[in-house]
Parts: sequence; structure tokens; C-alpha cells
Amino acid sequence: MNVIKLMMVDDHQVVLDGLRILLSGLPEIKIINECRNEDELNNNLKSGPPDIILLDITLPGRSGIEIARTLLEKYPLIKIIWVFGIYIQLIIVLIQF
Repeated sequence: MNVIKLMMVDDHQVVLDGLRILLSGLPEIKIINECRNEDELNNNLKSGPPDIILLDITLPGRSGIEIARTLLEKYPLIKIIWVFGIYIQLIIVLIQF
């Protein structure tokens, strides 16, 4: 079984905690980092990119859309799923497939 390496980026700790709890029961997903902002994301990417990044679309500073553009230029194989508000549950369902 291939394990999916996942990085989560959200400025709200409660969102990160909730996503971690929801995803912890899935053996095929390994959360490799949790980041609260773009600086933490960039520092954690130095150890190598994950397969998927769950990225808050409304981070302070640059938006998740702007950050995604930069990430995809540097890491074209990375998959990005934007996280925002009411769609978190939908995202969790999509990841399972």
C-alpha cells in the first residue's frame, strides 16, 4: 500500500486539530507537517514536498491561491486541495477516494 504524504496549512489551530483527528483513522494517509502560515510551509518544504497539501485559501498575507501558484511552479507534481470554511467535510470525503 502506498502511503500518501500530506501537509496541512491553516492559520486556525482548531481546523488543523479537526483535520488531524478526521484523517488519523486512514492508514493510507500520513500527515507529515502542520503549518500555520506560509513561512512555516516554506520551512517544512525544505525537507521535501508532500504528495498533497491541504491549503487554507484565506491565510494572512498572501492568499492560498497565490501560494498555490508559487508551489506549483516549484513543485509541479504536488497536489493542492484548498480548504475553506464549510467545505472541509467535503474535502475529507474526496481524499478518501
